[in-house]
Amino acid sequence: MNTKITCPVCDRPEIEGNICPNCETDISLVRMLAELPEQEAKLPTKINLNMTEIIVIIVIALSLIFGVSTVFFAKEEAVKPPVEKPVIVKNEPEKPSEKPTAKTTQKPCLSAFNYTVQKGDSLFLIADKFYGDSNLINLILENNPQLKGRENEIEIGDKLLIPNVENNCSVK
Repeated sequence: MNTKITCPVCDRPEIEGNICPNCETDISLVRMLAELPEQEAKLPTKINLNMTEIIVIIVIALSLIFGVSTVFFAKEEAVKPPVEKPVIVKNEPEKPSEKPTAKTTQKPCLSAFNYTVQKGDSLFLIADKFYGDSNLINLILENNPQLKGRENEIEIGDKLLIPNVENNCSVK
């Protein structure tokens, strides 16, 4: 405690204790800093930056702030359920003469696929989509007993078993 210091509040010089006798300020921290060894006391007191460096630092800070905020506060996209696409197995290209009609009797084969009813679907449209003939809804009705009594009231999301007809089967 040999170092004499000046009070940072009232500028009284050569104070030997930890309390300024003039303004009663505790200067013990100032004393500890003044008594640090020379090499540790050499802390930079002023950082000299030009205007370009300051602008670069501000731009980097803002981009980090907005980049982080978009990651943490981004709105979650509504997850849409996957759309099941029907799979029709065909070995040979379809010929116009082989297209099923209401007059021909079509026999279902062993292979079939699941189809989920979409918005705007009806049994007639589904039969037309997969068989080329809307009058073949009986094939769908025979394989979906849950539709009995509500043939005209299918709902979006209903799972239907769509049987393949013989000309669409891979096994004949």
